[in-house]
Amino acid sequence: MNQIIKIAWVCICVLLFLGCFNPEDYDTPLASADKISFISENITNVPADGINTGLVKVRISDKASPGRRTVVFKTSSGFFIGGKGDSIAVTAAESFSASAQLANLNATTAIVTAKIINVTTLGNLTITFVRVYPATISVAVDSFSVAKDYKGETIITATLRIENGGKPSIGHPVQFTVTRPSNPAVGDFLNDKSIAITDADGKAKIRYTPGATEPGYATVTASTIISVPGNSTAQGSTTSAATRIYIR
Repeated sequence: MNQIIKIAWVCICVLLFLGCFNPEDYDTPLASADKISFISENITNVPADGINTGLVKVRISDKASPGRRTVVFKTSSGFFIGGKGDSIAVTAAESFSASAQLANLNATTAIVTAKIINVTTLGNLTITFVRVYPATISVAVDSFSVAKDYKGETIITATLRIENGGKPSIGHPVQFTVTRPSNPAVGDFLNDKSIAITDADGKAKIRYTPGATEPGYATVTASTIISVPGNSTAQGSTTSAATRIYIR
């Protein structure tokens, strides 16, 4: 009799469990627009200067419990303001929406995804960043003088800036020359390449040696294409900056 009672209790417990079980209360690996979806549209023509941003926004299910409202945005290029690396975690507001701002220094199209728990948006959102040209250029050498042989070497650095305090897009080319009035080309650049491209700080660096040349001053010039005044994404004319170095 006791055994029958035990079996009956087990059956009752199983039935109660099945009656209370709700698959929606558990994580599901299937993406679903009902759980998370983008409510912002694809964006184009965002200046790639590290300051201008594109806004991405999603809506999550209004059935999500307070502890399950963290949305993780991830991008294929660029960085989120306030984020870390290529992603950012944002807690959805009471309106069950979450947003993030994406900036970039690369002129490219960034693909953004978003997920909550392990549920990812069905589609992606794209933000197209366009090249930003510098407004000014300056040039400097890392020493006042350099020895007149192939063991003597200096680093020449061009710094490019834009008007709004940001930086020009990564990969902007800069042409370097070292000349004297009597000689159109003095010395050599590493690998015989006189063009360098800018990094994330708006700097282009190049290694230079005067080789076997006469002592005296030489003019170091860096040239690049700048923007049209008032429009950082429009290509303007070529400009240059110069300094001097003494070959001893």
